[in-house]
Amino acid sequence: MKNYKGITTKTLDNGTKNIYVRFKYNGTDYGVKNFTKQFGSKTEKSAFDKLYEVKIMLSQGTNPFDDKSLILNDLWDKRVLTIKWKGTTRSHYINFYDIVIRDTLGKKVLNKITAKDILGLKNKYNHKSISYQNRIKSLISPIMDEAIINGDLVYNPLVIIKNKIAPSAKSITEKIVDSELEIAKKLFKKIKNNEVKYISKNYHRKYDTNEETNCLFMLMLMTAHRFGELLQLKKSDIYENKIVSPKEITKSNRAYEYPLPFEIKEYISSIEEDELLFPNLNRGIVSVRFKKLIKSLNITVIRNQTITPHDLRRIFTSILVKEKVDVTLIDDSLEHKIRGVMSHYLNYTYEDKKEVFQKYWKLIRE
Repeated sequence: MKNYKGITTKTLDNGTKNIYVRFKYNGTDYGVKNFTKQFGSKTEKSAFDKLYEVKIMLSQGTNPFDDKSLILNDLWDKRVLTIKWKGTTRSHYINFYDIVIRDTLGKKVLNKITAKDILGLKNKYNHKSISYQNRIKSLISPIMDEAIINGDLVYNPLVIIKNKIAPSAKSITEKIVDSELEIAKKLFKKIKNNEVKYISKNYHRKYDTNEETNCLFMLMLMTAHRFGELLQLKKSDIYENKIVSPKEITKSNRAYEYPLPFEIKEYISSIEEDELLFPNLNRGIVSVRFKKLIKSLNITVIRNQTITPHDLRRIFTSILVKEKVDVTLIDDSLEHKIRGVMSHYLNYTYEDKKEVFQKYWKLIRE
């Protein structure tokens, strides 16, 4: 076992193991800190890694061990060290907090933040999506709840605020006149033939990401998987004609398999072994370029509706349901959670799911 200087493991009377860290930084002795209690460290290695983050915070003027002020920004910065968010959620939340909260409510002491303050900030972003507005309360409330548990706060005023409920997602038939299959075929043709140029000739960029974008869109169309997960795939997650999505990036928190369409195999062969498949793309870029792709289809929409990346999953489902494919098998292929008693009896294999995708691919390649 590797020895980490100043880091020790002690077993308490109740049998639990705690990791203690003693360290100095910039001439200040911070004494012995229980990193298991303060940051959730379970191993000396994780405590060593956390110590590196702590030192960065100290260099920026934030002391993660000092909660006396109970200023929201200080408590948020400490929470960022301890909480484990999946995939890209961490970076989204941090960016959101820095943009919306840090220079507004973030400067306040917790017991000075009122429900009126939260509503005022949410109203400032009424032009944004409901999930965007709701995130203000969702990020602050857990910090207040923890302060109550620790005895530092008596009441969380945010409990009286109800998050807005987003309207139910519309079905494809409520958005467009064209059939789902025709849309899928048009998308396949546009992407395959590289008919859409996502960057203008006057836009200078270090990398030409048109091919990268088209390969991602092809993978989104052919597998109907969440593009947030696809953006996190690496070359090492590809095994010949199969994608094995690791549990660290999946919404279901489990690894699962689905077939790789041959249309992007040549592109993947150019990627280094442990590199991301789409290193130059992010959610913002994908959303903007997907809108441009959809606009190029010239489809008939109802009341200014539009097709979103998530609608590709609905298109996939609608097409296969019309082909009389069992809906529970379709759900399993899309890694939807099958609930209730049925989930205990269904045991679809990879070959079962592979047949579903091949049936879909045959239809849209025609």
